[in-house]
Amino acid sequence: MAGSELSRRRFLRGVGLAGSSAVAAQLGAVGWAAPAAARAAVQPPTPTVAPIVARRALKRLVAPLPPWIHNGPTTKARVAITIDDMWGAFGADNANAAMDVAKAKGVKLTFFPTGAAIEDHIDLGRQALWQRAVAEGHDIGNHTYSHTNLTKLNDDQIRGDLNRTKDLLARCLGPVPYTMRMMRPPGGAGGFVTGGDPRIMNVVTSFGYSMAMWTVDANGTKGNASVINKVMNNASNGMILLFHFTEFTPDGLPTLIDRLRIEKKLEPTSVTGLFS
Repeated sequence: MAGSELSRRRFLRGVGLAGSSAVAAQLGAVGWAAPAAARAAVQPPTPTVAPIVARRALKRLVAPLPPWIHNGPTTKARVAITIDDMWGAFGADNANAAMDVAKAKGVKLTFFPTGAAIEDHIDLGRQALWQRAVAEGHDIGNHTYSHTNLTKLNDDQIRGDLNRTKDLLARCLGPVPYTMRMMRPPGGAGGFVTGGDPRIMNVVTSFGYSMAMWTVDANGTKGNASVINKVMNNASNGMILLFHFTEFTPDGLPTLIDRLRIEKKLEPTSVTGLFS
């Protein structure tokens, strides 16, 4: 009898239930000498643990941008392609064509439309253009509404221009969430001083924007081949290219992208892509 009780205690310890009166009672009910199948049917209770519920969704980390940008980090073999203005149907057609090329080449672009251009596109029923830009991961920056030299405007006028453009883009995008992180001063006015004109920078940074300037533009060129040659002659890590569709058409983008990659080992991207 003592040997039988000892074996019973060893069995209970083996299943992790030594001292469990509930399981012991069940074993007593089926009988220690009961067939193995009956004893196997007596299972220890399965503990339950409440699932861990996340307190909040984790936010995707976004690389910070400098308040004044002339070029990206020179430690990375990247170059940013930026396009300004884009008024009317002409601008909408060319922006769509540029996004077609970017999609085919796996490249992100940065657009700086004026608020007046965005308003044109809304009036033309072309707001899907900017919805597409957001969906495909391109940057959209604030280029003011009126395209006026900011050094000739007072602080309230600058705020009004930036706010109007911001509101028009929100109207254009509807429920699509997007936060502009950059602005580009028309003609670069207020941005040619290293660090930016202090008065204008105070207004710009109050919106949470970085002032995005450029390294190379299409001034002094004529046609796509001329623009591409200027870019290739000045190609370097972190440079920011400035184009207008009046100077450089989307037809030239495939050649530009391929030559930057093959000849200069530079990867075209957006301005935010330079800092990611």
